Amino acid sequence: MKKSISLFLMFSILSLSVNMFAKERKGADLIIQKVDGQQVRGELIAVKQTSLLLLERESGADVSVDIEDVKLITFAKKWKAKNGFFIGSILGAVSGAGFAAYMQANPIFGSNDIQVGGIVGFALISGLVGGVLGILIAGLFPKGKNIQLEGKSNREIQWFFKELRKQARVKNAQ
Repeated sequence: MKKSISLFLMFSILSLSVNMFAKERKGADLIIQKVDGQQVRGELIAVKQTSLLLLERESGADVSVDIEDVKLITFAKKWKAKNGFFIGSILGAVSGAGFAAYMQANPIFGSNDIQVGGIVGFALISGLVGGVLGILIAGLFPKGKNIQLEGKSNREIQWFFKELRKQARVKNAQ
């Protein structure tokens, strides 16, 4: 029983450690369609009172787009199969290892002797199944969202910009 608890704690510590996978905060990837037909694509750096500041994708330059020039904003979210696979694999492996350890430790289903090889094997198979399910589930989420600004009232635009600030790299820019 002590082995199964220590094994469960080891998997929990590895999978729940947020600092191991920490990255620098990134802003949302936007495609801005201007009223004159031009298109700007880049990472949202900051939302100011009357403009959006983007780090343009192709040139790497900062581009400021005025509110009056914006016709349509599209969130260019990409479907990330590797993220779905990674999260699904970890969840599948941890739950599979826990289930296998429980089944082996329970005298009704197995013996009191816990075999680590069986737990690891079941965890690997569960991790693979979880990874495939993670890819499928990640594919169900929307890949982009369009926000039409042309024709909206100033109050609606300001509310949208308030919500958009949460997805910028710098949240409280002036």
